[in-house]
Amino acid sequence: KGANYEPGTIAGQFNVNTIFLAEQLSANADPDTRAKAIVATSITELDNLGGSSTLGRLLSEHVTHHLKIRGWTIADARMTKELTINGDGEFILSRDATRLNSNISAGAVLTGTYVVTPDGVLVNLRIIDFLSGLVVSSAQTRIPLDRFTAAIIKDPKKTVSTIAITK
Repeated sequence: KGANYEPGTIAGQFNVNTIFLAEQLSANADPDTRAKAIVATSITELDNLGGSSTLGRLLSEHVTHHLKIRGWTIADARMTKELTINGDGEFILSRDATRLNSNISAGAVLTGTYVVTPDGVLVNLRIIDFLSGLVVSSAQTRIPLDRFTAAIIKDPKKTVSTIAITK
């Protein structure tokens, strides 16, 4: 455990909430769901389904981690076709659709929404089967609106890129 994830800290409480979400998704999942590769998407603000925020992207990252350690198969849609090395480091992830590996194979998608209220953030997640469009699992929680959460709620980015994900 790192100091940032201790349950008594505000960042730790955020992590506890994402663990709770992953536990619900695991408990509520249809039996065949775990065998399918899941692609995680950025969690979006309910009133802006075409954009996300640091909060939405971090929720996705944390829940993806907690699903993986619970035995789920995860495919990363942001993996590029090539490794980039520059003065800042070595990189394989991107949000530039022209650089992405368009041959990602997945059977389901992790997605969801959040709503900021005066005292918290209401989060609803679901795993949707790509082929049928059926919701095969769902989860929800309320994250307190503290200084950590407030700091990662930012204006959504307006960039739109699209790639095809196949079964």
